[in-house]
Amino acid sequence: LHTEATLARGFLLQGRSNERSHRIATFLTIRNRAYNVFRSFESIDDGLRFRLIRDLDILAVLLRKMRRQLRRLLRAG
Repeated sequence: LHTEATLARGFLLQGRSNERSHRIATFLTIRNRAYNVFRSFESIDDGLRFRLIRDLDILAVLLRKMRRQLRRLLRAG
């Protein structure tokens, strides 16, 4: 009788353990999907930031050229 009770208790505990692991697996899957969505927006933001920085670099180069030309014009005049 004691062996049967121990065996039954073991099956019940094992069943509860499996339920918990399924809940954890489901939670991790949902969390992973949410992370992937977040990551895709982050990638878009990184791309926009890179373009903006590149455009600012181009603007800085153009402003330096304009400053040099303006200095030359002021010296010549």
